[in-house]
Amino acid sequence: MKLDAQTFAEWEVDYVKLDGCYADPKTMDKGYPEFGKYLNQTGRPMVYSCSWPVYQEEEGTIPNYELMTEHCNLWRNWDDIQDSYTSLIGIMDYFAKNQERIQPHSGPGHWNDPDMLLLGNYGLSYEQSKTQMAIWAILAAPLLMSTDLRAVSPEIKAVLQNKDIIAVNQDALGIQGK
Repeated sequence: MKLDAQTFAEWEVDYVKLDGCYADPKTMDKGYPEFGKYLNQTGRPMVYSCSWPVYQEEEGTIPNYELMTEHCNLWRNWDDIQDSYTSLIGIMDYFAKNQERIQPHSGPGHWNDPDMLLLGNYGLSYEQSKTQMAIWAILAAPLLMSTDLRAVSPEIKAVLQNKDIIAVNQDALGIQGK
């Protein structure tokens, strides 16, 4: 892990996502912080995205969010988003049902991550795209896009660049809405 962190720093990487595919969720409380420590030791500022809670949640373990806030900048809470309104609704439902438990751990420098924005892909209507952008803004979620920017329609571009919505998302207090 130390060699990987150093290699990322040498490559001048800005963002590292450590997934948990095929890893034992019982080891994640140790492994993710250890890798975060190695990233910090490089001296290069890198955003550290962890997928640790999603794997623990799937096996019925309540993740240690306090530990995550110490070592990760953002973490995926639930399933991978798919390019469909059904998938979007599933993630929004998860955040609504679990907000009392997960919301207190989000704030400046450490964020709950409901996954990427679907805007500009093919699975959402214009109105559904506006819904996702608004909900992600209220959640103070990372606004990471998954689309070909060359093909974004002017309407979707306007949603993505809406200064009022972005202001809600990037409020200085960083409080995740409920």
